[in-house]
Amino acid sequence: VVFDELESLNVEFSVDMLYGFDCGSWTMPNLRRLSTHNFIPSGVFASLTSLHVHYNFLYHPQAFTYLLNHAPSLDTLYLEFVDFLTPPLEPCSNVIHWGIKNFRVRVENTEWVDMMPFYITLRFPSLRRMQITLLNFDAERVRATAFVGNLVPDPQWSRISSLELHVVSKHSGPYYLKLPFNKLADLEILSLHTD
Repeated sequence: VVFDELESLNVEFSVDMLYGFDCGSWTMPNLRRLSTHNFIPSGVFASLTSLHVHYNFLYHPQAFTYLLNHAPSLDTLYLEFVDFLTPPLEPCSNVIHWGIKNFRVRVENTEWVDMMPFYITLRFPSLRRMQITLLNFDAERVRATAFVGNLVPDPQWSRISSLELHVVSKHSGPYYLKLPFNKLADLEILSLHTD
């Protein structure tokens, strides 16, 4: 099936429908925006510039790596893990994507410390804007700091021009998160939010 004019695709299925759907035979040469829930399509996405992946019950590291490696024009990536209740994520193959300039990650009601093996395999050397949202988490300060640090490894911090951080802990009282502000040489926009 050829969709020559298709520029935006949103795929959101229930668990039952997910396994009966296959768009591997689709050709979408002008697809610019892709949003999926628990599903990673196969194919080559040469014109894809924006990818939003929402997980809550299913994860395939090889499919995610494949998609990133076959989307050379991608400049915006948004990953969401909401109520994700599976065992700790397996690491995907190392991914270095030079086109991604905007990276947004949201982790909610999820043991996100178990996700670190996945995140440390992602490298975006051209990254300029980052938004991190951690909601309803339960972790020690050192582990939370390590998670944020692994999302943007050295020396990428020095290239960040915009950083937004939204953190909500399950516990009341003070919470400390150490960020490498001394490395943010190009920072133009900073937004910090806690509840």
